[in-house]
Amino acid sequence: MARTSNSDAERLTKQVVFVLQPSLFDAFERRCRDRYKSVSEVLRELMAAYGQREE
Repeated sequence: MARTSNSDAERLTKQVVFVLQPSLFDAFERRCRDRYKSVSEVLRELMAAYGQREE
């Protein structure tokens, strides 16, 4: 069964858990900070770009 998007029911409380090596997370977090962005902000941007990408 496919989920349909209902903008009235959509919430900003979804959680995604990534399991990474600590060194990979540290490098990613450092790059985010260097660009004055939070890790969450960058991950949201990456997910949005991936969702819009045409293959």
